[in-house]
Amino acid sequence: MKLFAETFPKTIEVKTKMEMVPFILGDAGQLHQVLLNLCVNARDAMPNGGLLTIQTDTMAGNAVRLLLPQASNLEYTRIKISDTGTGMSEATIKRIFDPFFTTKEF
Repeated sequence: MKLFAETFPKTIEVKTKMEMVPFILGDAGQLHQVLLNLCVNARDAMPNGGLLTIQTDTMAGNAVRLLLPQASNLEYTRIKISDTGTGMSEATIKRIFDPFFTTKEF
């Protein structure tokens, strides 16, 4: 996370609120890529500056099941990324999981 703070414009403040959380079972490369993409998108959504907040905490399985019914009773690690950027339209929100979807112009 320090890398983001050092490479983002000085007009973007990066705050972290990291709790001690269990190890995350998954592909480290994919997790890194997802976090990088989310932070770069947040940066791009704040051309005039703003606040990027990255948080970790844990959630009990019964709380997770409210969002994901097939979740077990295990403890889950939650990663939350928020920013004060421009936000997304309803049309964009409906497509965020479409492969290769972007609103960026090349």
